[in-house]
Amino acid sequence: MNAASARRAHVKPDLVPPHSLFDAWDEVERRVTRATRLAIFTDFDGTLVPIRRRADHVRMPARTRRLLAALVERGHVVGVVSGRAREDVERLVALPGLWYVGDHGFLLRAPGGRAAILASQRQRAEIAAITRELNRELRSVPDIRLEPKGATVAVHYRGASEKSRLVALHAVAAVVERHTHLRVMNGKKVWELLPASDVDKARIVRFILHWERRRAPRARWLAIYIGDDVTDEGVFVGWRGVSVSVGGPRSTGARYYVRSPADVGTFLRRLTLVGSRSTRASSRTPS
Repeated sequence: MNAASARRAHVKPDLVPPHSLFDAWDEVERRVTRATRLAIFTDFDGTLVPIRRRADHVRMPARTRRLLAALVERGHVVGVVSGRAREDVERLVALPGLWYVGDHGFLLRAPGGRAAILASQRQRAEIAAITRELNRELRSVPDIRLEPKGATVAVHYRGASEKSRLVALHAVAAVVERHTHLRVMNGKKVWELLPASDVDKARIVRFILHWERRRAPRARWLAIYIGDDVTDEGVFVGWRGVSVSVGGPRSTGARYYVRSPADVGTFLRRLTLVGSRSTRASSRTPS
């Protein structure tokens, strides 16, 4: 992409390697035990579930679903924060009582069922026009997949040849040049095209956390965020709770790392055990 589109792309800050979550478990467990309420936010693809070549082949592990349900039943706040369409995440997770966030923060639904769209009608119309333009350019390019999501659109190139990737990159750069109210985020084998606004995962997670803290102001909160992608780095930077990167000891803004979604399941299991003690304490804490 040229300089103009690069300025609109997500820029990764200078980061340092994190600590192994399980090697540092004593430290994490102390923080969890001191809390009376946990607020657990997690990305979906690559975090709760392994990344697949085709997003529609992903299935939520039954064990992970049971653990998330157990955390909600214990009175903790749980949110799934994804770049997917919100309805897609809700269908795959299929649990009541969670916050569901899709389109990198543009679409959300509260546990009570109330939904919100943080993209204006004009922004959604522009994304729809961009989607049509990209579809015309890319529908015959092998292994390039377009994913319209309402407030955003993604161009996936996982499994594509270098030739196909370059054709798609040229099309994305051309669209960005024609539409000035647009930004691009680079993810794992995907370019995400979003309205140019301050809405992102970091902002929406902090909004939810503020909302929940107002509902239980006397609780001792611990906020936890788990994610694997570049789009999660904006949350990690400045996060005061427990931040966990998925995928090994890479450079990240997270304090800790685990290696795989299976390790995320192990972490959630430990939270259900340690967090149950926190919940019993919370029942004696006015909220």
